[in-house]
Amino acid sequence: RNGENNEFQETVADQRATQAVLAKVVQRLRQYYVKAGLMQQPDTTPGAESEAPPPAYKTFKQNSGGNKVVDMIQDIVAESQRLENEAVQAEKDAQAAYEDFVQRSNNEVAALQSLIAEKSDQRAAAQDDQQQATADHKSNEAALKRLTEYKADVHGQCDFVMQNFEIRQEARTDEINSLQEAKAIFSGA
Repeated sequence: RNGENNEFQETVADQRATQAVLAKVVQRLRQYYVKAGLMQQPDTTPGAESEAPPPAYKTFKQNSGGNKVVDMIQDIVAESQRLENEAVQAEKDAQAAYEDFVQRSNNEVAALQSLIAEKSDQRAAAQDDQQQATADHKSNEAALKRLTEYKADVHGQCDFVMQNFEIRQEARTDEINSLQEAKAIFSGA
């Protein structure tokens, strides 16, 4: 953008310098041609009669086409002004496009920064959730290990009871029978 602006400044400066130089040239030429009587001057008095037509033979005059030269220089000045106006308009358009670009870029940057902040918050929350889940997982694993050990202990006790059930059943049955015999002996039977 700076390069475009420098080019614009240079173009405008060149065109203005050209216009100033050519304006001086036109002024000098008019002075010269008017002084030498080689340039037609418009008659500013109302109702003035026009000049008599020139005689059949013309005497040699130095560059009698002074009007053409001045007109050509004025055309160059007009072209220079047109180029300057085009450059000014192009600079305005480029500046407006640049400002629009900067505005859109700033809006996009702000939106992306907002998105980054939102994503950072989500990431922090996810990390907190992950840490909590990891802690819960370790706690659950410890509880599961304790329960597994308890189950093994209870299972071992149950296995002992199951394995010795019949022995204990027989022992109880023998004990009951012994008690009934002892009771029968004491009751006199």
